[in-house]
Amino acid sequence: MKNLKKKLSGKRSRLAVSEVMGAVLMMGVTLAVGFTVWAWASNAAVASEKSFGNSVNSNSNCLTISYEGVDANFSSSASSSVTVWYFNSGQSEVTIRNVIISNSTWTYTYTAPTSTILYVQGIKPITISIGTNFAKDAIYTFKSTGENSTTVGSGKSAVQYSCGLVSSTYQQVTPDTTPI
Repeated sequence: MKNLKKKLSGKRSRLAVSEVMGAVLMMGVTLAVGFTVWAWASNAAVASEKSFGNSVNSNSNCLTISYEGVDANFSSSASSSVTVWYFNSGQSEVTIRNVIISNSTWTYTYTAPTSTILYVQGIKPITISIGTNFAKDAIYTFKSTGENSTTVGSGKSAVQYSCGLVSSTYQQVTPDTTPI
């Protein structure tokens, strides 16, 4: 042990890794961290691109949906009833999921039955009865959500694309039937 100390004491005063070995170790650590970050970023980019692709696919299917509320007829005999007429000018069938009716003071949501399908180039009336009377000269907004069902593969499964709100505004001009 004394001989070892004697040999080492002449060359350096303390024991440590040489400068060359230190540089090699630092390069190795830098490369390892660099490859780890590159692998993580690559996987994150692939996941982001898949998510973006799915979003574009869903939105492109919504482009084939083109329907609108073309008329609203308030009933003169039943003052709490309205018939909304929808026209589908798109290239695929649309299922109306719900209709939101509102004016400046209240909002009512009507959930349509699953059979409420607007066929391609078709017109469909939906009669809605709410619990309160529609006021004369009030302005009502009708917003509806539609859904496109596309068959995939050999008809064993269906993919549904829910697309945004379609909005239309009508004024109640039918005389109010409630007694004064």
